[in-house]
Amino acid sequence: MLTQQHLIDFVIGLKGIVPEPARHVIARRLARLIGTILTNEPDRKHWYTLGMVQFVRRCELEGDDRWVPDDLHIEATELAKFCDKWMSVSAYRLTDEDEWKPISPEQNGLRVTMVNELKALAVKKC
Repeated sequence: MLTQQHLIDFVIGLKGIVPEPARHVIARRLARLIGTILTNEPDRKHWYTLGMVQFVRRCELEGDDRWVPDDLHIEATELAKFCDKWMSVSAYRLTDEDEWKPISPEQNGLRVTMVNELKALAVKKC
């Protein structure tokens, strides 16, 4: 007969074979599966309040708060794109008919100050 300890040993045995995030998923799915198998309502309630937590703890999972999901997608914010765009500008013109003029050191100083203040505001907001 298959017991809780057999399942716990199985999850512990996966250590080093599968990535730690996968072990977390497996342990939690097995814990939920045990809960669905229980037919007696008091046993099921006890399982979901205490037993499930103890089961997962006994699986010796590591680094629950240190792993990053594989499907995580990170890209620059709109503010970061805006700041990068303006920091890369090297010339300007006032109207479409004017010639391009290089940015003077004074204009560059103003641009850098404004972009840095935008970045500082973004950090304060988060």
